[in-house]
Amino acid sequence: MTKKTADDGTVNLADEARERVAQLEDRVVHAVEERLDSLGKLIQKHPLLAVGIGFGAGYILARLLHRD
Repeated sequence: MTKKTADDGTVNLADEARERVAQLEDRVVHAVEERLDSLGKLIQKHPLLAVGIGFGAGYILARLLHRD
């Protein structure tokens, strides 16, 4: 990173930060896509278990939200 002026250095730092954020975003998106693919395969392999887990989670969530 070369700094010719203070403004130029600020612009370079901002560009580097923007690039790092873009790289991080790409890595996160890729990781999420891999996990979703893995989850999809697991659901296809065990559909009844997936429905049971979904039902159980929904039941517990409903009980927690509607306490009387």
